[in-house]
Amino acid sequence: MTSIPEEKLQYDDFSPLVTIIIPVFNGAAFLRGAIESALGQTYPKIEVIVVNDGSHDDGATEHIALSFGDRIRYLSKENGGVSSALNFAILKMTGDYFSWLSHDDLYMPGKVSQQIKLLGKHEGGRTIVYSDYSIFTDDAMNDDVSVFMPGVPPHHFRYWLTSRSALHGCSLLIPRTVFADVGNFDEGLLSTQDYDLWFRAAKHYSFIHLPEVLVRARSHEGQDTHRKFKAAFKESSNLHLSFVKELSCSDVPGNSSGEIGGGCRS
Repeated sequence: MTSIPEEKLQYDDFSPLVTIIIPVFNGAAFLRGAIESALGQTYPKIEVIVVNDGSHDDGATEHIALSFGDRIRYLSKENGGVSSALNFAILKMTGDYFSWLSHDDLYMPGKVSQQIKLLGKHEGGRTIVYSDYSIFTDDAMNDDVSVFMPGVPPHHFRYWLTSRSALHGCSLLIPRTVFADVGNFDEGLLSTQDYDLWFRAAKHYSFIHLPEVLVRARSHEGQDTHRKFKAAFKESSNLHLSFVKELSCSDVPGNSSGEIGGGCRS
């Protein structure tokens, strides 16, 4: 897809406030870049909230966040995990849309503007936008590996999530109403809290694909997915099994007989 030139983007009557939430724990090494990429969005109506989830790095994380002054909102809480930090900030956000940015990832400048433009075509409503992304390491900053998502029909999106899709949580733009409708992130989950929420949301909202790389996801050894691989894999397997059990027949492509493996729910 060819990007829409920023000077040609017209928001017309659809220009909601977007809140970007950055949860961080001991993230001084990467936090500044994440905040700068959030503040560098070409879309004008942005609120950036940084949530310090109980970092114990001699104040380094807090120092970086506070250096941005009133350009961001800074919140601090006891450590409770990423879901806890996200939920804490969601309660305090003022935006109409929510966008999650991990403290070690980066947004492309047009991330929010491109997604708002697409949402405007769908008149906002019960629509969630997801995009493509790239993966990079600090050893190869200019050798990103792009990950292209498929455009899945909204009524089959829950089925697609059961296939261990590579959807990246930071690539989404989500109406705030989702949290009132289906609940917040599950704080009992270690690494699959995003997929759990998307699966619940897909029952009530349409997920629309924007075929554009809008997020740069950093891969490094300090991530929980590397340090706690076995626990994360077990949690993911259990979650996907629960997804399959929750599928209805209408979720399954080409399934009119009501049979998917051991059967789907009518």
